Amino acid sequence: MMQRLLLLLIVLAPATAHAGEPPSIAPPSWNRDAERSDVITKHLAKAGHFGAGAARDARADVYAVDGGALIVSRVEAARPAELAAAVRAELDLVRGEVRAAGLDGSRVHELGWQERVVEGRLVEGRLEWRHESNGTLSRTRLLIGADDAGIAVASAECLLRDDRADALRPACDEALGRLSLPGPRQWVAIAIGPAGAAAPAAATTDAPSGVAPREPPRLSEPHGPALPPILVPPQPASRDRRPLYLIGGLLLAAALFIWNHGRRKAQERSDEGRSSAGAEPEAATAGDDEDEDEEDDDGEPHHARPANGDNRRKRNGRDDREDDR
Repeated sequence: MMQRLLLLLIVLAPATAHAGEPPSIAPPSWNRDAERSDVITKHLAKAGHFGAGAARDARADVYAVDGGALIVSRVEAARPAELAAAVRAELDLVRGEVRAAGLDGSRVHELGWQERVVEGRLVEGRLEWRHESNGTLSRTRLLIGADDAGIAVASAECLLRDDRADALRPACDEALGRLSLPGPRQWVAIAIGPAGAAAPAAATTDAPSGVAPREPPRLSEPHGPALPPILVPPQPASRDRRPLYLIGGLLLAAALFIWNHGRRKAQERSDEGRSSAGAEPEAATAGDDEDEDEEDDDGEPHHARPANGDNRRKRNGRDDREDDR
């Protein structure tokens, strides 16, 4: 994590030129940062590699440019008894950087991981991941080899700011492609231990004086400071809305009842109006018939009186009968 923090300071801060030996694999325009190189070198010497104690020899070189940084490191240690398990421990150490970066709640995302054995004598690993919280992209390549004297690893990591990633990626990939192990040496056959294999026991190393061997880095240190508990606010209790639904249903039913009652009253009034209008013409016709009956002189109804021709015939008939007598 130390080298990650230093790299982040380089990427996010403006580039500063430092005099020094031209890099062997870094692009020509990337300047070596001597101060940060020394800090990371000391950290590598103390850190556990290959699942064992401190390294026998370690060196780091940091190169900076505006929006990017390249750190090249080489670590050597005594050859462990279980070579394949040591290789697995070193690969897990590099890949575990992604998980370690997310322990503080940062958003990290692994974009790719590859591991393979090259020609049976070298192990190559490649890692690409994004630190979304910091806005950086990391691309790493490492090589692991072993001989009769010990085991060595060379790694190169490019850390690119998002706004400069597209412009710096070609130079970064070219630098990673030039990475090599120190040599020439007679590398022996090597293999990768299975995932989850136990780390090998620490071998005897010629560690620098005053430097105590350390256990390999872990996600949680048993003797480290205890992390404070994370307070998660309880989820607020949801309000019971059933009474509101009941009241709303009652109000809706009452509104429908009132509307239907008013509609029925209006229909009844309309029917009564049409009945009254039809009764008035019948009453007027009956009144006219009664007036005609009352116009007769003798008080008899008009329809009961005989016609005038009938009356004359009756009178003529009586006169004829009187003459015959």
